[in-house]
Amino acid sequence: MEITKRARRKHHFEVYEIKSEDFLSYRELTKMIVNRKIDMGGQKVDWMKIRSVKLDKQQPYTILYTTDSDEYAEYRMVNIEKKATSCQSPELHAVTLPVLYPDGRVISKASLMKYIPPQFHGFYKSLKHDSADATNGVDVVDERCDFCDNNADQTV
Repeated sequence: MEITKRARRKHHFEVYEIKSEDFLSYRELTKMIVNRKIDMGGQKVDWMKIRSVKLDKQQPYTILYTTDSDEYAEYRMVNIEKKATSCQSPELHAVTLPVLYPDGRVISKASLMKYIPPQFHGFYKSLKHDSADATNGVDVVDERCDFCDNNADQTV
């Protein structure tokens, strides 16, 4: 984290550590809503063209949106509530969101390779690493900081 913070000489980055409890599962919420294709006015919703969204606590199952960047544009409404088979839909704010991966999640090299263009796979596969350091999250040990203002005996 220190390397990222000091990646600039001036105006250092603000870095926040994300813990496993910061990742929540929204599975229960997604069971309660539906992705509508038509808004409440009967017009097709083009989700990729939406410029502004408003959410109102008084209408938890309604999304107000506009495709215009004008601040005075008229907002259209989309009801995302599932058609209830029971008498009343549960309150969204009452849903408890569990931690997604309470014990963390292992990320393998194979799972990351799908994001790297195939012509570069050879380079990444040839990188040497100590598997103990990789599993313990150790990135750099006792390397000189080449971008710090005062390089005298500064280690990362």
